[in-house]
Amino acid sequence: MHCARLSVFFLLLLSLSCFSQSRHAVNLTTNDGLPITSVRVFHKDSRGYLWIGTDAGVVKFDGLEMSVFNSYNGLPGEKVWDIDEDWNGDMWFACFGEGIAKYDGTNFTSYTIEDGLP
Repeated sequence: MHCARLSVFFLLLLSLSCFSQSRHAVNLTTNDGLPITSVRVFHKDSRGYLWIGTDAGVVKFDGLEMSVFNSYNGLPGEKVWDIDEDWNGDMWFACFGEGIAKYDGTNFTSYTIEDGLP
């Protein structure tokens, strides 16, 4: 019993020397390049880019600069409610009420109900 208590004590003592990763928070606003402050979804891709889905398109943030993609760039709609990445590294965006889009790093391909989406 004494050995068990001593083991627990040393484990607790050891945990005091462990540190977690520090959090780095950045407050991004429209002054930094966001098209709108209403954010729906975040996704960090395999290359380290942060994708931000808003009600005015999607933003690709590399840590320094923002690139905004919207219906003028090929998205089927402005309200991006979900973001995912496939095994090829292509990005997928779900646009509320307008369909989905695949971005291969250069071009968007849109899919709508007319294309067979449920």
